[in-house]
Amino acid sequence: MHIVVGVFVLSITVEERNPSECQKSPCKKEKIISVKNPISTTGQTYLNRGLSNAKLGNHREAVEDSSLCLKYAHNYPKALYRRACSFRELKEFGRALMDAKLFCGVEDKATKQKLGPQ
Repeated sequence: MHIVVGVFVLSITVEERNPSECQKSPCKKEKIISVKNPISTTGQTYLNRGLSNAKLGNHREAVEDSSLCLKYAHNYPKALYRRACSFRELKEFGRALMDAKLFCGVEDKATKQKLGPQ
């Protein structure tokens, strides 16, 4: 089963297990749902650290962290958006505009895939 959340498609696996397997009580069957994250743990770590740096006003470090995140998850929209915002705060408007255009392109592509052919 696939669910569209924002611009990401998450793969969800549903398994049914007997309670004896899980060593849980009364119900006959339990549904276990696992969600695949569209970004690696390392990429997510850099993304979160970049957000923290941006909130603290350390925009140069936020740009570096967002760039490292993009190495693990190419064209990841959150990283592009956060890096563009940090570039804007650093008054590097040309680089901010390039990331904003990349972000919009990724967003448009994901939206078209979600809506399908028109």
